[in-house]
Amino acid sequence: RGEEAQPAVEEEVVEEEALEEVVEEEAEVEFEVEEEPEAETGRDDAELGEAEYAEGLGDEAGALDDEEGLDWDAADIEAVAAQVDIDLEYETLNAANEQDGKSENVLLSRLRRDLVKLLHPRKFELEPFGSFVTDLSLPSSEPEGGGRSDLDIVLLYHGVRADSFEAKEIRDKIVAPTIDKIGAWLQTQADFTVKNIVRKARVPIIMFSTADVDVDISVQQPWGVLNSWHLRDLCASGRPGRLRALARLIKLWAKSKAIHTAKDGSLSSYGWTMLAAAYLQEIGSLPYLRPKVVGADGPYLDSDAALRHALAAPSSKGGGKGGTIGGGLRNVWAAPKPQPARAAGEEDQSDMAPAELFAGWLEWMSSTVFGFREHCPDANESGLLPLSKRHIVSVRPRTQQELRADITWSPRSDHWAPETSAVYLLIEEPLSGENVGRCVRLAGVEAIIEEVDRGNAALANVAEGPDMLAAFTALLAKPPMSKRSGPLNGIGLPGRGVKRPLQQAGQVHGGARPAGFQGRPPMRPLSAPGRPVRPAAPRTGGAWAAQRAAANPRGPLPTLRPHIQPRASWATQARAPGVRPGVGVRRPVGPPSFRSPAPPSSRPPPQLINGSWRFSAATARR
Repeated sequence: RGEEAQPAVEEEVVEEEALEEVVEEEAEVEFEVEEEPEAETGRDDAELGEAEYAEGLGDEAGALDDEEGLDWDAADIEAVAAQVDIDLEYETLNAANEQDGKSENVLLSRLRRDLVKLLHPRKFELEPFGSFVTDLSLPSSEPEGGGRSDLDIVLLYHGVRADSFEAKEIRDKIVAPTIDKIGAWLQTQADFTVKNIVRKARVPIIMFSTADVDVDISVQQPWGVLNSWHLRDLCASGRPGRLRALARLIKLWAKSKAIHTAKDGSLSSYGWTMLAAAYLQEIGSLPYLRPKVVGADGPYLDSDAALRHALAAPSSKGGGKGGTIGGGLRNVWAAPKPQPARAAGEEDQSDMAPAELFAGWLEWMSSTVFGFREHCPDANESGLLPLSKRHIVSVRPRTQQELRADITWSPRSDHWAPETSAVYLLIEEPLSGENVGRCVRLAGVEAIIEEVDRGNAALANVAEGPDMLAAFTALLAKPPMSKRSGPLNGIGLPGRGVKRPLQQAGQVHGGARPAGFQGRPPMRPLSAPGRPVRPAAPRTGGAWAAQRAAANPRGPLPTLRPHIQPRASWATQARAPGVRPGVGVRRPVGPPSFRSPAPPSSRPPPQLINGSWRFSAATARR
């Protein structure tokens, strides 16, 4: 067996040696193939890749060339880099002011859950509106604009008309009971603080606060919801971030000049934002979302139609946003239309930095919105100018002639009638047709014009870039030119929104009268036509009657009741203890049964009748 096994082992060794020779030959072949291209052409892998790519493209695509397709012109590179920097400025400005929204969303969820139980079985929607929806709040570094969030909410019932002039009964039947019911419930919640309940106002509201949020609740008022949705979609259109940034800069400037609210006769925050949007549309940086063609029912919605649209697409069913999920509102306005950046070499005014865009807006305000000063330099008379000589600010794609025809459909015709009452600013609300500038008064428009002119003078000859930003910052730091007192911070609260004082300065309401008080103030005397006006005299008892008789050319006045002697004024009466002032004879103060006691001598004594002491019949009758 050993002799047979030895030849087998030798055969295995031979096979292994042959296998090693085959592997060495394959390795040599592979090595030669790898070195062969370099030996023949002398080109590296990169050049081979370019050649193969050029062959794949063919003659129509063209081969890559060192001088064409790879190098940009220096001016194009500089323009693109500047555009990127400007976009970053807008993005940074808006990102610094973005709202977190966590506290607001938590509060909305709680109110929706609890109010369902409170208002059962009525079906309703609880909709936020205002800066929480549009994301146009002021920077958080501002003491009045940040710190605490401000949330506006409206409760909208299904199957009930809107609270409007056309349905006045809704105020008493629906709105007032709901305000009372929600206000009473809020006062039972430990973490809510009810500040005020305003029932008698143009829009009744409940004002309350939590640890983080100040809240205002209204009922059956759909316009704030639709306005916020439309403005939110406008901000999402056009060049990215332009409208939000410009609106914030305008509101910062207006706030620094005390012309930022409608309470003091200036313009509201919504009005300033409409001015910003109209300017961007005029320079081609913001598209129009409202339709250009006007239907047979007119260009505006009524209150009930606005309520139906708000209830048809509530934020609770739209992914946290009102309207359709993609934006827009069916048959009212289109979805947002973002615009890409312009190609290199094309001019676009929205490619200016934020401060430069604000300077352009100031110039537009002076030349367009206040262009009526060419016809009427006096602001007092400008409110009476006809609409044909005025500019109507609008965010709808309509000409001035078409707008003058459209506002005839407005349900508030008095907002557009300078021939009957002064109207100083014309800003069309794109959905309801009201005049957003109706709140501006003479002092307000004078202050706005003064600040616009000062801003134009401060930014007119400033170079672009850091110098413009520094000039804008310096403009914000300047005090207001108008010395008007600012608006009070609230409605109906003590010291905050009281329309007229309850007492004179230095006088405590309900306390002692000031020194020298002589009773009622003098009244204006009445006189017949052609009869001389007699000077008024203070009405203080007999002195007033004597002065009135002496001044009467027809003789003294007849005495109607001579048995009644004139008494002194109540302010000059002697206040003896136990005596109260009254008409006629003074009476001593005592128990009700003894206020007019009879003389002791004429009063008979009581008699004992049937076991009880009683007065006589004559005494009882007396």
